[in-house]
Amino acid sequence: MTERANVDLRVNLAGRTLAGPVVAASGTFGFGPEYAGIEDLRVLGGISGKGLTLHGQPGNPGERLLETPAGLMNSIGLQNPGVQHFIDHELPAMKTLGTTVWANLGGHTVEENVEGARLLCEAGIDFLELNISCPNVHGGGMGFGTSCESAAEVTREVRAAVKKPVIVKLTPNVTDIVSIARACEKAGADGLSLINTLLAMRIDPATRRPVLKNLTGGLSGPAVFPVALRMVWQVYEAVHIPIIGIGGGSICITREQKGIGRGQATAVIEVAKARDEYYKETGIYVPICSDGGIVQDYHMTLALAMGSDFIMLGRYFARFDESPTNKVNINGSYMKEYWGEGSARARNWQRYDLGGDKKLSFEEGVDSYVPYAGSLKDNVSLSLSKVRSTMCNCGALTIPELQERGQFIRITGAGLKESHPHDVFITKEAPNYSVNL
Repeated sequence: MTERANVDLRVNLAGRTLAGPVVAASGTFGFGPEYAGIEDLRVLGGISGKGLTLHGQPGNPGERLLETPAGLMNSIGLQNPGVQHFIDHELPAMKTLGTTVWANLGGHTVEENVEGARLLCEAGIDFLELNISCPNVHGGGMGFGTSCESAAEVTREVRAAVKKPVIVKLTPNVTDIVSIARACEKAGADGLSLINTLLAMRIDPATRRPVLKNLTGGLSGPAVFPVALRMVWQVYEAVHIPIIGIGGGSICITREQKGIGRGQATAVIEVAKARDEYYKETGIYVPICSDGGIVQDYHMTLALAMGSDFIMLGRYFARFDESPTNKVNINGSYMKEYWGEGSARARNWQRYDLGGDKKLSFEEGVDSYVPYAGSLKDNVSLSLSKVRSTMCNCGALTIPELQERGQFIRITGAGLKESHPHDVFITKEAPNYSVNL
């Protein structure tokens, strides 16, 4: 019997060794210190904080969120407390957690991006995601990402100013994303993440005016997934640096975040196959991140077995006692209120304080419910135990061995039904299983 304690979950990304494949996604895990003392956060691959700009900004005024039949439109406008606030009030505690620190940075000018990147990297972050793709800010943001020249310029200047890995986040709102990806690679990007949201508009029939105060917003959701997948494939065929495939946008509580993760199964398998072939030909290994839609514990193992090197989780952590929301009873089932990184409830968080007379004036996301799952400590340990157990069942001690030895077998709908309890009356559900899952 293989010893589970010897299973190695470490992964490598851009030359950095991560303790495991689980990275807490931006906006749903705070900056990390909120959970210190509850669980040993060193088991995580990293913690991604909220998106930042050099000086901070209040975001867009008025209506900023609108649900559509195929997703969600948002016009938040990169509301955030600023780089220096993050460095002074959040980063010191993050650096003591024993895991990698990720920072997402946008800016209105090349100089702002360079200065923000320099401050963040000198302060000790581990990964910098350069956001040149936000469609909801005036000046900068997506403006940098819509031409090869401007994308290359900001990438080149930021790359020259810092020594940390620079991952450039691309916008889909362009004619040829491949050319821009190549320009960023040539300018020195260590990796690419794509895509951000699609620029969209919705009209209120009663007023005959756009619903969003900013007129346009970023569309994310199931309708965006095929576009995202197509662009990831196109860019993968064209560049030789790591690609992190993400959902339709950075807003943290959306239906597509759940659907897009599960829908990526075929994509992960095919991209991993191409990645492995490319590695054999060139010796260059391209890490794959599965981000979004990891709902159940077994989804983690599936994503890793399919070829992902690490995974990002947001919704997973929102289900626990320690998340800063109420546990409520909805139709007889206990649920946790799920805060978006910019929801009305989130503006009660101290970290969003911009100072002055406009303290805690943030409203950037949506509210929802996720199934209550108990304590963080018990669940994280259980989840990792399940990953290790499955690896042992496959005779694997490392993630590469799991990917080599694991097999996927197509089953029928009846077979799927019979993989759950059937033809019995359940008198008591197991604490970690529900017939509704």
